[in-house]
Amino acid sequence: PCVAGSSHQSLPGIVASARFYLTSDPEAARQILRSRNVRFVVAYEPSRIVGNSAQILGLAPPRDSMGQRLYDHPSDAPDWLRLTFTNSFYKIYEVRE
Repeated sequence: PCVAGSSHQSLPGIVASARFYLTSDPEAARQILRSRNVRFVVAYEPSRIVGNSAQILGLAPPRDSMGQRLYDHPSDAPDWLRLTFTNSFYKIYEVRE
């Protein structure tokens, strides 16, 4: 199962994903994932994922968003996220409890 997609049927998940990628608060990010029983997070090129998230929520992106941190600085990921895969396009994290 996925939290967000590209159809109108997944609008609540799209909003939750946007909030996750924009937050700079690790505990707020964790709560978003918990509320949706997320097991894996994909970190994609930040200018797109953070930019789209900011547009969806009508907010300016913070300097240290979760989307930016997970893509550019995997070693700074919260300890409840474990990097499981990476390539030149994206990174996949497993959510740990």
